[in-house]
Amino acid sequence: MIKRNFFLTVCLLFAIGISPARSQSTQSKPPVPDIIGAWSGTWGIYSPAQGTTPPKDICKQLDARVVEKDGVWEASFEGDCGRPYKYAIKMEGRQIGKVVMFKGTTDLGAKDGGVFDWIGRASDKEFVGFFTSASYTGTFNLSRKNSATNELDKLQGSWNFTSLEVEGSKLPDAMLKESKIIIKGDAFTSITGGITWSGTVKADSTKNPNTIEMIFTDGPEKGKTSLGIYQLDGDKWKICLGFAGRERPTEFATRPGSGHALETLEREKK
Repeated sequence: MIKRNFFLTVCLLFAIGISPARSQSTQSKPPVPDIIGAWSGTWGIYSPAQGTTPPKDICKQLDARVVEKDGVWEASFEGDCGRPYKYAIKMEGRQIGKVVMFKGTTDLGAKDGGVFDWIGRASDKEFVGFFTSASYTGTFNLSRKNSATNELDKLQGSWNFTSLEVEGSKLPDAMLKESKIIIKGDAFTSITGGITWSGTVKADSTKNPNTIEMIFTDGPEKGKTSLGIYQLDGDKWKICLGFAGRERPTEFATRPGSGHALETLEREKK
């Protein structure tokens, strides 16, 4: 009887012990908030001791750009204060639930308030926070910029070719060595087979499929425009691009005489 009771007790304790673990293992992680891209808003002086007094704007505008690198978010700020320069503040963030929490420190120099500490919280819809220094405390409140700007922000950086197919013919991998596309702002530089093209790029994720335009300002296609479609999946980028002056592709495929090129790229690791 004693052995039986001992056995039942052990079984009960075992069941109690594993139940929370089983429950935790089935819990899904919160989705990653969509905060990458451009933000814009205002910032101003605010004293917590005067809670009913609204912040006093001290700058025309505060802009931020958020990028993600290896699971760490970085927000870079520029505040236009009506002078020939702009403040540059960087904050690092980590995901907490459905938001990303940021913090950072910057020294603006003795003339402009010295060392400032910044903290903030970004969700899909807003980026808000506080800043403080030896002389000032204040707040900032940002919202998303237009979708075209945000989409270009996702494409920033250097992309290496992993495959290239032109009018149904796949180019040998050896020809893709050192081939890449570099996006900086709305400018692009494309290097393929030792030939360099450059110009401006437009991307629109509101269309289905996503559309892209490459306007050449230098290189063999200078003065021409190529229309295409693309897919972006994290660090993988697929583009189906029409030759300059040809119609935009409607599918991610090429055929002899189609006038289309299918490019597959991966983001270059830093």
